[in-house]
Amino acid sequence: MTAIDLKNWGVPFAPSTGRVWPVPEATKAVSYTLTTGKVVGNGATCFHASREDSKRWHAGMDLPCFPGNRVVAMEDGIVMGMISGFVKLGAVVVMHAQCVAVYAEIDLNSLTKAGLKPGSSVIAGQLIGFGALNYEENSMLHLEIWSKSNPPKFYTPWYVGSPAPVGLMDPSMYLLNLSLGVAPQTESSVGSGSSKIIATTALAYVGYRLARWLS
Repeated sequence: MTAIDLKNWGVPFAPSTGRVWPVPEATKAVSYTLTTGKVVGNGATCFHASREDSKRWHAGMDLPCFPGNRVVAMEDGIVMGMISGFVKLGAVVVMHAQCVAVYAEIDLNSLTKAGLKPGSSVIAGQLIGFGALNYEENSMLHLEIWSKSNPPKFYTPWYVGSPAPVGLMDPSMYLLNLSLGVAPQTESSVGSGSSKIIATTALAYVGYRLARWLS
């Protein structure tokens, strides 16, 4: 497979550990910017796209998601909670083994409808929410990825002229590899013999980080 030379916007790329596309009923559409500055796909949905008349940068990536579409966990993890402030919709925050994913601009009642709560364990492909119309009568999944050491507790914009929020990661490579079916870059993917031990260790650490985030 030919390598894609993605532009670096000054934040680390999220680790390519995704296993399941987050909106199974929608098209796997990923837009991104090359180092040459060329945009592949829809530039408005890319990471670091301009927002609010160039007042802030897009801190995530927008993916196709229609009202009522199921939103699922891309990896195993622990639900950290739900935060608001995303165009009057909500975001389910899930701590995965190597990163934290913010599944945003979805139904504010997603956790309740999915039968989940903060601290719930989820597996890759498990329902965590539903697509919804925003105040502009549009719908999408706004996906952000953050480091485990600095997960967001609330909507955290990236303003032009200011450093990127601490912990923010670029989801472009993660989602591009996931859309192309590239094998996850995780120790548990190299063989089935040790995956259970690794997963147990990872979830124990996730539980520790969750307790700190909720405190």
